[in-house]
Amino acid sequence: MGASPLFRFKGTDPEYKYYTQFMDRFNIVESEKQMNASDSKMDTICSIYPKIIDIRKNHERMNSAVTFTYRGCLENAWNVAYICFMAAFETILFNKMKSNMQGRLSMACGLILGDTLEEYHKYRKQFVKLYDIRSDILHGKAYTLVDSENNLDNLGNLSKLLRHTWIKILISDDLFNVTKSDDDTRTIWLQNRQESLKTKFFEKQRST
Repeated sequence: MGASPLFRFKGTDPEYKYYTQFMDRFNIVESEKQMNASDSKMDTICSIYPKIIDIRKNHERMNSAVTFTYRGCLENAWNVAYICFMAAFETILFNKMKSNMQGRLSMACGLILGDTLEEYHKYRKQFVKLYDIRSDILHGKAYTLVDSENNLDNLGNLSKLLRHTWIKILISDDLFNVTKSDDDTRTIWLQNRQESLKTKFFEKQRST
C-alpha cells in the first residue's frame, strides 16, 4: 500500500491555530485539508500508525481489511468503492454468533461502536440499511440504484461508519487486540459485550 505525507501547518485564521494537509506526490489536495489540528489529535494519529504497521506486517486478515479500505478510497465508481468498503467491514466484523451473516455483522458493528444498548441498536440498524444496498449491488439489483445523489450519500454514510469503526479499534488497545484475534476469541468478546450492555441497561432502568 502506498503512502501520502501528512503535514501540519500553522494557520493565519485565529479560529484555527493549526491545520493538516495531505499531499499527493507533493501536490496539495484541497479537499483533504483538516482544520483545527490540535496537539492531541496529532498525538492520536501518531499512536495509530504503529498499529497499522503491525497489522500490515503480522495480521493477514486485518491487513485485507486495510487493503479493501484503501482500494475503496481510490476507486472512482461509487458501487465498486461501496463493495470495497463493505468487504473491509465484513473482514473486520466476522464472527460466529448465532444469526445469518447480516445479523452477525450488524450485531458486531453495534457492539463495537455502541457504548449503551440504545447506541447498539442505532448502529446495528444503520449497518443493516447499508448492508441491504451491498446486497442489491451483488445480487442483480444494481440497475435499480439510479439516483446518483442518493448513491453518493449512501457511500458517504458507509465510509463514515467504517472510519468510525477503524478509529474505535485503533485507539483502544483492548479492542485492537480482540479484533485481530481468532474467530472464537472475537465471538466470545462480542457475546460478553452484549451481556454487559444489557446488564447496564436493566440496572439503569431499575434505578429510575
